[in-house]
Amino acid sequence: MLFPWGSLLKAVAGGEPASLCNLQALCKPGADVEVVTAIDAVADAGELARLGMHGFDIEQMREAWQAAGFCDVETAALPADHSYQTTWWRRIRQRQGRTAIRLSARA
Repeated sequence: MLFPWGSLLKAVAGGEPASLCNLQALCKPGADVEVVTAIDAVADAGELARLGMHGFDIEQMREAWQAAGFCDVETAALPADHSYQTTWWRRIRQRQGRTAIRLSARA
């Protein structure tokens, strides 16, 4: 999932247990899953509030994925020239301090 927004962002980055368990159920056992996001708690505060998210914490995201049954959950900051050069990333990376983060996990 590249740069999810709206309800998908809330599901995967907000750590909603039911949504993550549903995602786990959709995956073939052993499937690799990646989420790349670039949430900035200050710049995106309005959208986070609209979604009922109180900020964004990558460690809490990682823990929620583990609690939902995913294994080998890892997170890493990505350089600006990472391999996920979507139109949306090229647009939002212009904002000072915007960093892409990848969560990888195995179902």
